[in-house]
Amino acid sequence: MNQREYEVMYRIEDRYWWYVGIRKIARTILDKYLPRRGRLRILDAGCGTGGNLNMLGRYGDVFGIELSREAVKFLKSRGFFRFATASVTDIPYQSGAIDLVDVFYVNECLPDDAPAFREYFRVLKPGGLLYMSEVAFEALRGEHDLAVGIVRRYTRRDLSQRLEAAGFNVLRTTYANTLLSPPIFLLRRIRSIISPVSRPEAATSDFDRAPGFLHAIFKSTLFIEAFLLKFFNLPFGVTIIAVAQKPAL
Repeated sequence: MNQREYEVMYRIEDRYWWYVGIRKIARTILDKYLPRRGRLRILDAGCGTGGNLNMLGRYGDVFGIELSREAVKFLKSRGFFRFATASVTDIPYQSGAIDLVDVFYVNECLPDDAPAFREYFRVLKPGGLLYMSEVAFEALRGEHDLAVGIVRRYTRRDLSQRLEAAGFNVLRTTYANTLLSPPIFLLRRIRSIISPVSRPEAATSDFDRAPGFLHAIFKSTLFIEAFLLKFFNLPFGVTIIAVAQKPAL
């Protein structure tokens, strides 16, 4: 990821429509699968600048791992110190120590994601859950991918196969950010034609590009999807979500 993107992330992730909406969707799904009582031990794997810490704190005690030293500076500025500077492919926690592993848009940036899946499986307790959000569909690739270091986009089948190969039972996969995916696709195609960018250092992400008056509308679309996801999966979208479980003994 371009280092400047961490500053953008930290500046906007508590209020920007996309972050707020994706967390709303995560809460909707996690509420269905997590126990109502007791404090869970939660690992935010690749916790970035810490935007999900408060949301995850509703369910238990949150620990993090983050490899980027730039992101770590912002974690510390939040007053969060229960993290290790480490990679998701080599997690410095004991096997079977975690109730929930949370992965927000991390594996998509790994040259080889198989070691990360194995590490998530290892650190989870038997019966523990993995929640993942990643980017979907190669057709949606654009300058944003170059700016934030995305090397792969998943489909439901692909992500399920990778989870099962690591030993997980896949409980649910669905797409999200469905309603806005057609305009996002068109805008990325237009931008790639009008102003193509080939160097990561010159690329900029899609974050904070939308005019302010559209933020409430865009956030509302994700809140609508969060409601719909209480009842059924969505057939396509910019994001793919998976919930998987380590088999109980």
